[in-house]
Amino acid sequence: MKKKLLPISLSCSIALALFSPGLQLVKAEETLPTPTEEQPTTMLFESEGLAIYQKLEADGFTYEYHEKIVTDGDIQDVEITKYRLIGEDQKVLVDESEQTIETTEEGILLTTDQTAEPILIEIPEEEVIVEPDPDNPESGSVVEPAPPISTSSIKSGKYSASAVKSQTGSGGSYVADTRWITYSDGSATAIMNGQNPYYKYTRTSNANFSVFKVMASDLRKKEYELTAIGGAITIADALIDAIKSGKILSWTLLKTVSKKVLKSIPAIGTLYALYDYATTYLDARTYYRRI
Repeated sequence: MKKKLLPISLSCSIALALFSPGLQLVKAEETLPTPTEEQPTTMLFESEGLAIYQKLEADGFTYEYHEKIVTDGDIQDVEITKYRLIGEDQKVLVDESEQTIETTEEGILLTTDQTAEPILIEIPEEEVIVEPDPDNPESGSVVEPAPPISTSSIKSGKYSASAVKSQTGSGGSYVADTRWITYSDGSATAIMNGQNPYYKYTRTSNANFSVFKVMASDLRKKEYELTAIGGAITIADALIDAIKSGKILSWTLLKTVSKKVLKSIPAIGTLYALYDYATTYLDARTYYRRI
């Protein structure tokens, strides 16, 4: 798609958006909030038919998203437009996408312009994620893959027996199954559920692995924070299922999943935390694919 440079200031966007019925300014201040590393997502406007928000993403750029929502009963049609902000008064169109969200008794049916068939997002019961004991890896719900030096390689003489090194570190998320392992010989394993292959062998010096490692560890940190919010970790789990195969993450999808889990929409701070968690997963997936 050809990119378009739009000389539209943020104030013009606000003025245009005010023509939408029922639109509300989330923060009634002359200076609108700016996304930061501590709070990478900020909502500018929200109504029943429109959401405008900005997000500081992993590439260092701030993006502005416009979601136009048309609701018919339990079905929401969402048109998503994404811009990259350039300076103070310009933005460039970088992506356009569509999704349909239908709330059912079984869960949420998500159809996007990236998928031929609807995907059912089942809302899981909240459960405790059992992590393995470091002294007994098989005690957990996930078994770590073997070290990145095979027995056949050793027998063939490619590596000596002393080349098989011990594990020196591991981390990441067991909710999203996005994890990493490092070894004393400088080798490493990246693990990500829903990807093909499920795990990749690489080196700790691989720049993409280094970023993936940070993102995976950040997911785990955010999960600790979400467990303090009732039901939030279940929402996070459902969101990961929704976007695992490349589906579109949107503010509307986040709110719909949250409402299905909690029977109500949580506070804006909780929504920010959940959106940040899901986008961190997408960032981790981007760097996993580059390894």
